[in-house]
Amino acid sequence: MPELTEALSQVLVQRCEVAVAEPVFLPVRGAKRVVALKLADHDGELARLQADVAAVLAGAGLFEAEGRPWLPHLTVARFRRPGHPFSLQNVNIPQFCVVRAVLYSSLLERAGAVHTPLAVFPAS
Repeated sequence: MPELTEALSQVLVQRCEVAVAEPVFLPVRGAKRVVALKLADHDGELARLQADVAAVLAGAGLFEAEGRPWLPHLTVARFRRPGHPFSLQNVNIPQFCVVRAVLYSSLLERAGAVHTPLAVFPAS
């Protein structure tokens, strides 16, 4: 995927502070299959990065925008079968700094997804 890596190399990744916010169960509508923690984007830097990545990839013909709004989050767990939301307690993750973006391939295997880093884009 050299064209993907080339397109992404045009995006400026800036260091930014990120805080973990409340847990969510996804998808928003329908049977829940994912437990995630929202990321607080106080200065809008994550939204800017996502918009820049989407614009560069769309311009290269590698991306089509989805109808749903973008949700900055960390995936905590996935369910094989739909589940019901439950209480999450004692989730204490301190604020952290984004120092790079990484392009991964994701291969779904019987035992779960295998994520392989393909390219690293350091923050400035």
